[in-house]
Amino acid sequence: MATRSSLLALIAVATAVAGCGDEERGWTVRQAESVDSVRGLPVRVRECRGLDDPSRDGAVRRYERLRCLAGARLEGERFDTVAVLYEIWPKDASEYELRRVEFIGGPGIP
Repeated sequence: MATRSSLLALIAVATAVAGCGDEERGWTVRQAESVDSVRGLPVRVRECRGLDDPSRDGAVRRYERLRCLAGARLEGERFDTVAVLYEIWPKDASEYELRRVEFIGGPGIP
C-alpha cells in the first residue's frame, strides 16, 4: 500500500513540475514593445517598463504588467502629435489586455 501511495505521489509531482515548465508567464519588454496599435490607432512604441518584480527564465525577465509610452500621428502628419500611455496585462504568449489607456495631445485631445 505504501508503495502504491508513493508511486501516485511521485506521478502527481512529476506531472505538476512538467506542466509548470511549459507555461511562460508574463511578457518581456521586447514583446510589449511589439504592440503596433492601441484602440485602433497605429502607434510606435517608445518604451515599456515592467511594473512588478520579474520572473526569470534564464537571463530573460518576464513581467505580469508593463507600462508603455507610444507615439501616434493622424494620417498625413509628419510627426507624432499624440502620446499614448497604457498598461499591458499579458494573458498568454500572444494575447493581452490594455488598461489605463490615456491619449495626450493632438487635435481634439486636451
